[in-house]
Amino acid sequence: MKKIIAVLLSFTFLIPVSGFLSTPVAASDTSGNIMQNDDVVIYNKYGERVYPKIISALPGLKPLGKNVPTKIKYIKGGQFYESNPFTGSGTRYSGYIYKLKGIYEVHIAAINGNFKLHLSYSSTGLPVAYTSTLKANEGPYMVAMASSLYFYLSVKNPKNHQYYEIETY
Repeated sequence: MKKIIAVLLSFTFLIPVSGFLSTPVAASDTSGNIMQNDDVVIYNKYGERVYPKIISALPGLKPLGKNVPTKIKYIKGGQFYESNPFTGSGTRYSGYIYKLKGIYEVHIAAINGNFKLHLSYSSTGLPVAYTSTLKANEGPYMVAMASSLYFYLSVKNPKNHQYYEIETY
């Protein structure tokens, strides 16, 4: 009986102390990408966390296409937006750079093909700080982000009637 009480007391004292002794560790996914902070948190429809690539440290990063969006569209809670279907070849960008207003979470679905999500701390969309592939069969994605982030989407060589949807609650 004394041993059980001693063990229980040792757990009681370890719990508060363990918080002081822990060291933050960066989480990583199986592809080797490292998420160093929680400015962006992404989950697919299965509840699995998707870790975006941190690319702001890459020197000389340039957009893949000619028309990175320049118009800002503010999104508030309770809104739904469906893009026009993408056409053409090469890299195509969304018509807007999106900014969440008064909310920190958005649901994004890639329809009829994958999209690339680009996140930036700048209203120009450049430099890109994070990027992640949104797969059509794993969406919609829940994307929670810091209030300082802007985002836009792109697709390379879009398929027929490929588009995306954005919804907030």
